[in-house]
Amino acid sequence: MANVGCRSMGRTSRRRGSAGRALERMGTMHGKRNGVVLRAESDATEGASAEVETEKRSPRPNLAPLVFGVPVVAGLYFAKTGTGAACQAENIFQSLKGTAAVTALSSVVMFWASIRVGMARMKFKVMPPETSGPPIFMQTFRAQQNMMESLVQFLPALWTFSLYVSAPVATALGLVYLIGRVWYTIGYSNENPSKRFPGFAMASLSSLTLIFGSVIALLPSLF
Repeated sequence: MANVGCRSMGRTSRRRGSAGRALERMGTMHGKRNGVVLRAESDATEGASAEVETEKRSPRPNLAPLVFGVPVVAGLYFAKTGTGAACQAENIFQSLKGTAAVTALSSVVMFWASIRVGMARMKFKVMPPETSGPPIFMQTFRAQQNMMESLVQFLPALWTFSLYVSAPVATALGLVYLIGRVWYTIGYSNENPSKRFPGFAMASLSSLTLIFGSVIALLPSLF
């Protein structure tokens, strides 16, 4: 009888253990299902909030007409009203002194930007030929590279505008360009690189005015 009782109790305990494991499995599956539901609800909530933020954002203004329209109009005006240094051969060197001064200043500004890159290399320990490093270094380096790329189109336009449109206007636009490049370089090389945009706008508008004015002034003589 004692053996029968022990076997009966063993079967009962095994049944209870099986039932407990079954309940644990059911609880785990239920928890997983709840987790999936919760994640789905969380994703839906995030999607809704993202849509609300998107609706709140105002559309960015289209600046293309301003960026290209102003230089074209200014270039057309100066091309029609100016008298280039080439039309005053007897005073050509005197007329181009301002243009030569802007050219020399552009070299000084370029050298200054290069010195800033060298100082940033020393500060952040980014030795040549490496060009990647902390964000401030990369912004300083990119500002100098951007200036070098911009000078390739600025200097020919400056001299062409001086010769065929107006040397004094070219000198004034060149000074505005250089001020913008300095502003751009300083604004780019800090923790808030968006400060570079006013300088970029100044340099771009003056450079494009020189380019379009030169092209408009030269086109009639080419055809």
